Amino acid sequence: FNCNIKTILYLWDSLNYFDFKSNFKFFDRIYTFDYNDSQNSLAEFLPFYWTPNLTNVSTKYSVSLVGSCHDGRLWIADKVAKQLDDMGFSYFFKIVCDGKAKMTPSMYKQLIKSYLKGDEASILDIKALTGKVTHPFLTSVSTPIDETNNIIAMSECILDTDIDYQAGPTPRLIWALALGKKVVTTNKNIVKIPFYNNKNIFIIDRRNPIINPNFITSKADDMSSVMEKYRIDNWVKILLEK
Repeated sequence: FNCNIKTILYLWDSLNYFDFKSNFKFFDRIYTFDYNDSQNSLAEFLPFYWTPNLTNVSTKYSVSLVGSCHDGRLWIADKVAKQLDDMGFSYFFKIVCDGKAKMTPSMYKQLIKSYLKGDEASILDIKALTGKVTHPFLTSVSTPIDETNNIIAMSECILDTDIDYQAGPTPRLIWALALGKKVVTTNKNIVKIPFYNNKNIFIIDRRNPIINPNFITSKADDMSSVMEKYRIDNWVKILLEK
């Protein structure tokens, strides 16, 4: 047993999901990706890292999104895609869902609540997860991280849909900004983040996602010096060097 060991906890989820605070006493330092949690606990704010193996390639898409099916992502992507079609913008949306989930009692209860509330996004999620709906954006095949990064590199903007109860930037948002891309996000808390820049990040309402064509065609500010802090080697130094 080493009494001099230093312990560090990095929280990759929100305290709204699980109360990690009962474990804080076991660590010398605590970091969290969730900005609100950093303001309301002993945890320090530290967003996700990015890796420098992202490549620069020719632009192919105006907007892209690759991710799993949850928290209304399919519904949001569908609404955004219809606007992009009308505006003449190209896009690539791929949402992974094998459609093999069984309808559990809790899922059935959630479906009933969603119908009563008129929550189309949640209804579509449950139907997709249980294989009750087909959609051109849905696929059962996961995308390797290198391919995901390549799609980001080929895009002008990234569509970023967050989990509603979280206030931290997603890895997708960090990777996009590190590559000099713009981000369209449902994360309304992003305005609190120190590196927020309205020339690079545009916020949409997850319940009424309206795309601004001027943002898609506008020039992004250079954020390379800002994002350098979150490159994997610098990120690890922040964890270990205090």
